[in-house]
Amino acid sequence: METYDVIIVGGGPAGANCAYELAKAGKSVAIIEKDVFPRFKPCAGMLTIKALHQLPYSIAPVVQWQTDAMTLSRNFKAEKTLQASKTLVVTTVRSELDEFCLKEADKAGAEIIVCSKGFERYEETDEGIKVYLADGRRLLSRFLVGADGAHSKVRKQSQQFTPDCTAVALEGRIPLERITRNKDKALRFDFNVVKKGYGWLIPKADHINVGIYTRRPDEYPISKKQLQDYTENLLGTREIDELLGFPIGTGGEYFEPPKSRVLLVGDAAGYAEPIFGEGIHNAIKSGKLAAKVILEAMNDTIVSNYEEAIEVVRTDVWWCRQIARAFYKFIVPALAVLQRNPVRRVVIEGFADGFTIKECLKVLSPLHKGPPAYPESQTIKELSSLK
Repeated sequence: METYDVIIVGGGPAGANCAYELAKAGKSVAIIEKDVFPRFKPCAGMLTIKALHQLPYSIAPVVQWQTDAMTLSRNFKAEKTLQASKTLVVTTVRSELDEFCLKEADKAGAEIIVCSKGFERYEETDEGIKVYLADGRRLLSRFLVGADGAHSKVRKQSQQFTPDCTAVALEGRIPLERITRNKDKALRFDFNVVKKGYGWLIPKADHINVGIYTRRPDEYPISKKQLQDYTENLLGTREIDELLGFPIGTGGEYFEPPKSRVLLVGDAAGYAEPIFGEGIHNAIKSGKLAAKVILEAMNDTIVSNYEEAIEVVRTDVWWCRQIARAFYKFIVPALAVLQRNPVRRVVIEGFADGFTIKECLKVLSPLHKGPPAYPESQTIKELSSLK
C-alpha cells in the first residue's frame, strides 16, 4: 500500500495548487484524478486579477486574451462599457489552464494518480486515512483533501457540509468565423437575460465562450433555447459547440470546517461566489490555505485551525451573498449605481488591482481606509513584457 503525507482528490485549480504548496515544502503528495489531462471542463475560463495574485507561478503561456474593459447591460438596455486603467481579466481555455496547473504541481514533486473509475471512499484508521479507488487500489495518507468539485464524493462521505444552494450555468463556444454580428471581441455581461442571473460573452483567441447563469435554478431553470436566443441576438447564430450545463458549488459561508484530518476546498466546500458564480479565485486560495494548515499540523493527528484560516474566504463569500440578493432583487437601480461614479470607478479599478468584494466595500466606506495595492501578478508582468 502506497503511503503519502497528503492525498488530494481532484486535480483542478484547488487540488493542483494545494499539492503544489505541499510538494514545494517537501511533503509526499498524491493527486487522484479520474481523467488524463488535458480533459474537457465546462467553464468560461476567465481569471480575475485577484485569482492571478493567488497563483505562485505565471500562467502567461495559456492566456489567450486580456482586456481592460467590460460591457454591462440590463437585457441589452442601459448598456455601458466600464474602462479600467489596467488589465481587468485574462481568459484561458479551462482544459489548458487545468493541465498547466497540474504540471506545475507535478514539477514541484506531487504524484499524479489517474484512476478512470475514480475515487470510491475513504476510511479513518489508527494508521491514517485509507483511500479506496474504484479500480481496487488502496492508498494510505495522514491527511485527505476533497477538491473534487460541486458533486464531491469526499464531502458526501465526510458529511461535513451540504451546500444550501447550487447555482447553475449553461455554457458553450462559438468559433469566430461563425459570428455575423458584433465581430469585435469584447467582454460583456448582460443581466436579466435570465431571471436572477446574466448572460456572458468571454473572448478567446479563436472563439467566444457564451453562457447563461442563474443563482436560483430551483425557481428559474435555464434552457438551451434561452442561450441560443441570447447568442442569436448578439452574435447572429444559434449554433453553439460543446454546449453543457454544470453546477457551481456555493454556500460555503455557512460551512464551519471541523477539526479533522479531512479538508474540503474549492467547489467541494461551496466557495464559489454567488454574484457571478466565479470560483477559480477561491478554489486556488482555499487550496493554498488548506496546504498551509496541513503543514502546520504535520506533527498532529488532526488539523485544528482550518476554520480560522479559511475565514477570509468565508467572509468574502458571505458579503457576495448579501450583494447578490440585493443586486438581483433590485437589478434596475443596482445596475444604474454600478455604472456611475464613484461606485463604477472603485469597483472597476478595485477589480483591476485584484481586490476582493470585501476590499472594494472598504474603499466605498468613509469609515475605512482603502486596502493596500497588491503588487503586479507574475502573469501580468510576463504578458506585459511580451507586448
